[in-house]
Amino acid sequence: MLAVTVTNILFFVNYCDAKIACVHVRYKKLLVAWKKARPPPKTPEEAARFVVQTLKNHQKADVEGFLAFYGLPHPNAAAGAPAAPAHPPPKPQGAKFELHTLPIDPKSVADGDTINVYVDTADPRESGSVPREVQKAAAERSKARAAKNYQKADALQKVIVDAGYRPVPNARGEEVLAKKYRIRLRGIDAPESAMPYGKEAKEALLKLVQGKSLKVYVYDEDRYGRCVGDIYCDGVFVQVRLHSLHLQTSTAVGRHSFCTSPWFRCKIQNSKTITSNVCGTCMEY
Repeated sequence: MLAVTVTNILFFVNYCDAKIACVHVRYKKLLVAWKKARPPPKTPEEAARFVVQTLKNHQKADVEGFLAFYGLPHPNAAAGAPAAPAHPPPKPQGAKFELHTLPIDPKSVADGDTINVYVDTADPRESGSVPREVQKAAAERSKARAAKNYQKADALQKVIVDAGYRPVPNARGEEVLAKKYRIRLRGIDAPESAMPYGKEAKEALLKLVQGKSLKVYVYDEDRYGRCVGDIYCDGVFVQVRLHSLHLQTSTAVGRHSFCTSPWFRCKIQNSKTITSNVCGTCMEY
């Protein structure tokens, strides 16, 4: 278990080294300190103490979030103090903007690396940019539904959807007008749904995000018009979790139920551990 944890930590260090090392300096510190440790930590408790000691000058919430994410015991656990929940990091350098989504519907997950998310138009980022015709159509649709004029309501629904919006239930089950964003997970290259293991890849992503509200850091737009970004769910970095699931599955059954980028496929097929020779292929989306 500790070996898998260490491998996942090294993966995240390498991921950050490739693109966002300025924001995640703490992970680079851990990698350097781990290589120098004599002897290296052998138990989860020793690993937790190692992390706390190495990151003693970092914010307490960041350190506790790191421990919680990798399933390491909290330093005060023995004294009966509860472990702090994981927290997403501050907005990373290079991220153009961030989105706070409504709960994810199962139909929103297209495949293992693409997801449609919806953001409430009451959100400060969206409230000032909703087209007037969309606002009007949404108001008239509500009246049509109240009057049980479903034919008119369906016609207005099409106007709303064609403009990139949709009525979506929020966390309280109330229907709100939301803007649609297509998100391509940065650094993940999953097989299409109809390809071998495509179903498993989709289910892995769906299991992590279904019914959850997400935080998305958007870095770029790909040639298909999708926002390329990093996704956090309940404070967990989704791409890292997907990689962890892939690594555990491929180690256990000797095949790929979830495919990451070409670099990861190459490394996992030819090595039992992830090395630090990041070629950057996985980050070119």
